[in-house]
Amino acid sequence: MSSLQNFSKNTLNPMNEKETFLSSLGSLLPEIDPNCAEKMFEYHAAVELANRSINLTAITDPGESAQKHFYDSVMASKFIKEKAHVIDVGTGGGFPGVPLKIMRPDLRMTLLDATEKKTKTVNSMCAELGIDADVVCMRAEDAGRGKYRGQFDAAVSRAVANLSALAELCIPFVRKNGIFIAYKSQDAEDIKDTSFCDELGCVLVETFDYPGRRLLIFRKIEKTPDKYPRPFARIKKNPL
Repeated sequence: MSSLQNFSKNTLNPMNEKETFLSSLGSLLPEIDPNCAEKMFEYHAAVELANRSINLTAITDPGESAQKHFYDSVMASKFIKEKAHVIDVGTGGGFPGVPLKIMRPDLRMTLLDATEKKTKTVNSMCAELGIDADVVCMRAEDAGRGKYRGQFDAAVSRAVANLSALAELCIPFVRKNGIFIAYKSQDAEDIKDTSFCDELGCVLVETFDYPGRRLLIFRKIEKTPDKYPRPFARIKKNPL
């Protein structure tokens, strides 16, 4: 039995859930392809079902999920070039990487997280729903110093971390002239300071605001020094 069938079986009003999700998503993305919206609902349903046994998200209401997970995730789409190789650092329940892949099938998507239970669950949901993504279980600082270093056209992250820490973890994944997109709240204090850019070999090229949220788009202009990323304990203790 598929996760969507299980979701319907274990939800009192599955059609109301679906209508609420699609209505909310359609109001935010009025030109979204219906098949794309349907696939996003299927992933929402899979996440909600999985969330009953593993903590993937605190957001389970279908309207909130449509806005705070799916709409939010795809806002970066316009900044990512066609057929780009993208890594989602700290993907958690698959956000923003899975909605981006659904919206942009041309992207080659890698989903990275350090929690094995989450990566196994996300990998299973993607396989079941036919979402083509590579799911990797590694700490970002280890992956960024190994074979994944400098391999991506874009890195994206909605992970909850200080911007300088997030940049130190993400920029090493990006090849020269590639981009790093950070999803942040507009009132976050850490977005005011981008002095870390010189040290990491990047520059802030654009910001994009939408209700309550801000994307910060950095372009990598130089090789990131080999000493970055540092172990996360050092990143937290001595942020750039």
